[in-house]
Amino acid sequence: MRKLQYLLQCLSEELVEVAKEASKCIRFSPHHVMSKGISNLDRLNTEMSDVYAMIELLEEEGISITVDEDEIKRKKERIAKYMKISQQQG
Repeated sequence: MRKLQYLLQCLSEELVEVAKEASKCIRFSPHHVMSKGISNLDRLNTEMSDVYAMIELLEEEGISITVDEDEIKRKKERIAKYMKISQQQG
């Protein structure tokens, strides 16, 4: 496995860990402490930091992960639209 493949695989794994910690925030609340005195929100923040570390490592390899402000705006609009539908459905 080449370095770039390895880093992309690690990014994928870190994103799965973000999803897992976000799920715990939903199920148990962000401020609930499961073990070791660390809240679910703190665990989520740690995993997000790991994602940013992976992005920096990818950038060092010439893979630029960019943020598109127009895409962010469109995503926020879609989230608001579907959240409203979800709330209407109960």
